[in-house]
Amino acid sequence: MKTTKKQIVEWGMSNINECGYGVDAAEMSSRCWRCGYERETERCHVIPKSLGGADIPSNYRLLCSDCHHEAPNVNDPNAMDDWIRETCVSCYDTYWKIRKQAEDLMKDVIKDTSYHFGHSGLNESTKIWAQKELLKRWKNVNTA
Repeated sequence: MKTTKKQIVEWGMSNINECGYGVDAAEMSSRCWRCGYERETERCHVIPKSLGGADIPSNYRLLCSDCHHEAPNVNDPNAMDDWIRETCVSCYDTYWKIRKQAEDLMKDVIKDTSYHFGHSGLNESTKIWAQKELLKRWKNVNTA
């Protein structure tokens, strides 16, 4: 791998619209571009090498190890940036705390559901109810 983190940051600062990203352009060298935490970052391929991704700055994003493990590994040049924008939190050092709260709430919601006899998994109407219930409980937690 010849592309350096510095080259990736320089490319990112000039080419990525930071709106909706987990990090401001000015801090792309010190924070994960998705979760916004000040952590050691890794070069994460936009298109993996195994799918023909090139070793050029535009084919990388700098992510912490945890975010890197969750990143999409697909042959779609937009998937990485879409995923970052869809899953990030725009306030530094809060992503993993908020995610833990949401996971705990979801566990509580799932306790209030059941599988239909003879079927594996939740049916569609139960999933829809669980999504609505999660949002309702999330609002209650964050307004209390």
